[in-house]
Amino acid sequence: MLKLFSNPPTLIIAGAWNPDILSPSWIAKEAMRLELNQDFPVNVQFPIGNPTQRPTFEFEKIKFNAARGQLTFFLANDDLEQVNKSISTAAKILELLSHTPITGFGFNFAHEIEDTSVPLRKTFSSSDISMFLEEADVQTVVQKWGSTIKTQLY
Repeated sequence: MLKLFSNPPTLIIAGAWNPDILSPSWIAKEAMRLELNQDFPVNVQFPIGNPTQRPTFEFEKIKFNAARGQLTFFLANDDLEQVNKSISTAAKILELLSHTPITGFGFNFAHEIEDTSVPLRKTFSSSDISMFLEEADVQTVVQKWGSTIKTQLY
């Protein structure tokens, strides 16, 4: 059984973005084709601890932030409509700004697999990178496992 953690999954598109273009009003008008009036509500979250981090915007059920190196959409674990809207908005931005150099994209999420088989648990519990290092005082404090999924693009 697969259980998603509470931190939101993200869609990240890495590239040479101009965050000044990717404003909530531009995305709403151009990518989402919304008619805006003066009462266009946008929730803005400003990071306090890191002044170089860009704000996160939320409106019309999408939540995103744009920086020079990446465009990030935050996806709701329990709201398929929100996920679909975020992905279609991201796809439209890629279409509209097709001249933007893109270096990669991916979906990030944290999950836990319950009731795994013994051979699968042994495979991932026995690979400790610290045993390959020559220093005696080295220990593994965080270990991650990644997957690459290949699919045919249309």
